[in-house]
Amino acid sequence: MIERPRDKQGDRDEYFTCSGCRRKNGCTRSAIIIDRIEDRIESTYNTNGFTAAEADRVREVLGTVFDQLEVTTDDERSLLLTQKEKLDAERLKLVQAHYADAIPLDLRKSEQDRIRTNLDAIEHRLENLATSPEDAREGLDQLADILTDLGDVYARCEPAERRILNRALFDKIILDDEDHVDYVPTDAVSVTIAQARAIQPPDLGTKKNLPRHQAGQVSNFSSLVEVARQCSNLAPALTRAVSSHHAIRRRDSLVRQESLKQLPRPVTRLTETMLLEAERRYRGGEILRTIAKDLGVSRERLSSHLRERGVRLRREKPTPALVLEMCRRYEQGESLARVGARLGFNPSSVRVTLLAAGVKLRDTHGRVR
Repeated sequence: MIERPRDKQGDRDEYFTCSGCRRKNGCTRSAIIIDRIEDRIESTYNTNGFTAAEADRVREVLGTVFDQLEVTTDDERSLLLTQKEKLDAERLKLVQAHYADAIPLDLRKSEQDRIRTNLDAIEHRLENLATSPEDAREGLDQLADILTDLGDVYARCEPAERRILNRALFDKIILDDEDHVDYVPTDAVSVTIAQARAIQPPDLGTKKNLPRHQAGQVSNFSSLVEVARQCSNLAPALTRAVSSHHAIRRRDSLVRQESLKQLPRPVTRLTETMLLEAERRYRGGEILRTIAKDLGVSRERLSSHLRERGVRLRREKPTPALVLEMCRRYEQGESLARVGARLGFNPSSVRVTLLAAGVKLRDTHGRVR
């Protein structure tokens, strides 16, 4: 149970308490603050996962198992159907013996129970054989991704995501009186962790003809088929955990991208040689944007450096001082072409500037229009 008592300052703290203490059944377990339990679980959570190298081993070992299962599935199905036919025949003989009063009642009941149990096991395993190896590999990859560096993933989870992980991976999480945490993983997680830490890969075995009392129990093969079924059909809780795991990875990726965007870009230092080359290329007719991109600087920064070096930029509006100089030269009799050549503008730009300044232009004979 969870309790939220107030302290002397009026703040609430959350505690886990034993429900038996409320019923006064003699339990002496003291309440434990939830933050303390959470810290303990967070520090030990990674014991249920494995490293990237172990994850690769799991994929390799169980992937090989799934390949072998795919090859031997037809033989296993044939064997199961043969056993099922034998059990049906035994059931029919048992009924005939009962009607002929040739079998005691207690023996008939025990034989019925045996046949029913074996038939149920065969039906269950026939359903498992319908598992697709591709689905099993996909489920195994998803489970291995979650269990890889599990402690690190758990530390970055939100509280709701932690609950999803706990419900998906474990049947129980037990905390004893000494604050020792014991995890009881689900079957799929238990098998996966066992394969990651196994010394030898599992053996499918080749024995097919079993004794009569073991009908419906192809031992090692059957257990591995069950593993494939668990990986192929992930439980709903584990499916939600996979979705949460992907959301955590996407969130971490966005955080890394934002942190990289915030890093200041190094400023390129323009040397005298670089500026001379830029000036030469610009005077040769190249556009400013291309030169700035090659130098790794902005167009505005390069244009500022070129102005400081006395370079007249193309398509740049004349300053008020240049407008006055254009008017003065034109009024002294210089042509539009000569004024533009001296001040770094083409004749059309000079003409537009003079008209905007209110200067009356001359015709080709030098007469005012």
